[in-house]
Amino acid sequence: MNLAVIGTSKIAQKLTSTFLTFPDMQVNAVYSRTKEKGKEFASVFSCTKVYTDLEDMVNDKEIDLVYIASPNALHVAQSKICLQHGKHVFCEKPIAFSRDELDSLIALAKQNHCFFQEAMTVTYMPNFSILKQAIQDKHPHLLTCDLSQYSIQYDALKQGEISNVFAKQMKGGALYDLGVYCLHFVYGILGYPKAMTKYDVRYTNGIDTSGVIVMQYEQCNAIISYGKDSKGSAHTRIQCEEGYYDMEGACSRLRTIVFHDEQGTHALGTETKENHHWYEVDAFLKMIQKNNHAFQQQQWEQSLAVCQLLEELQEKGDKTV
Repeated sequence: MNLAVIGTSKIAQKLTSTFLTFPDMQVNAVYSRTKEKGKEFASVFSCTKVYTDLEDMVNDKEIDLVYIASPNALHVAQSKICLQHGKHVFCEKPIAFSRDELDSLIALAKQNHCFFQEAMTVTYMPNFSILKQAIQDKHPHLLTCDLSQYSIQYDALKQGEISNVFAKQMKGGALYDLGVYCLHFVYGILGYPKAMTKYDVRYTNGIDTSGVIVMQYEQCNAIISYGKDSKGSAHTRIQCEEGYYDMEGACSRLRTIVFHDEQGTHALGTETKENHHWYEVDAFLKMIQKNNHAFQQQQWEQSLAVCQLLEELQEKGDKTV
């Protein structure tokens, strides 16, 4: 299959390399707003076609699927034009910012017989399925999920340099970059909350650099924390009447699951690949190859719910520190 890549960031390079680990995949084209950056990125993957006009790229009939790794604010518009031209789309998170936006893109995907997936590591990790199965007969009352990764771009921000990840007009910020992983994790385990409150730390330009979200359920609370302005040890814990689950590291990787109860400590997780992006790409390509619309619908339901969560959090406004 011929892959086109929109964007030239580090994550674009990582995911493009991941696509190329699968048979019969090749990079056919690269889109960048600047020719120089596009050529530099394309050379890494022995690609000769570089576009600076997106309309020209989507009209390239050799392209089968497009990986979108542009700034967040461009995801919806770029997904739309690709789907309109019959391209399968693998779009970086967040895939959209409201349920209505994603619904319209899904309608386009169906109309043009395209597969369309959010690049979201959490829900495709083998240990996520193991955890969901294990917790079914438990009674959870508290879930805590932290994903803090200090960004070198925060240093630049303090010096007056505003990169896309901290630019409001590009829909940057900690929630859309890190918190969205936690939302996918919590929704996948507990479902939709009955109430939410968000507390932000914001820089002087108004962008959120870290935050906390409290999600209330009938018999459980979930506390999400995330930050690009602080260093910490990412972790997730689910506390139940029967014991508690510990997951070391970011929920986006979910490398280990350990259950602690009165009988001792029990390792539940399976060994995962070093490249945790492999699983989401594998799922996307298999979905296309097997024409698996049922699986596609399941993934859409997950992304639709998280888009609704993001929209609700936006509508509520922020309790800002």
